[in-house]
Amino acid sequence: MSHALARSLCLIAIATLILAPATSTPPLWTLLPGLGSSVVLYATCSPVVTETVDVVRATLAGRDDVRLEDAAPLLPEAEDATCVGLPEAVQLWPHRHATDAMFLALLRKS
Repeated sequence: MSHALARSLCLIAIATLILAPATSTPPLWTLLPGLGSSVVLYATCSPVVTETVDVVRATLAGRDDVRLEDAAPLLPEAEDATCVGLPEAVQLWPHRHATDAMFLALLRKS
């Protein structure tokens, strides 16, 4: 398993714990008093659509209480970083931004 895939799987596991359906293990936000809503930053060092856009779309398709927030304000200095296919997400590129191929999507549970 590649390092990037391992990181992606860890982030998916964390997001799953936080966004767990009410019928399974209690969602993490119910264990933390005072949280009216929760935010997950799904971030991965990957340009691979199945590890980025597809993960976010599958999460949104399976949950009616989660919405995608605009992640661009998190990195205002990153110009030309809008993700193709998921405009609320950010996709950084080595040749444009001098970073790894980082993907960022901000998910909020209402």
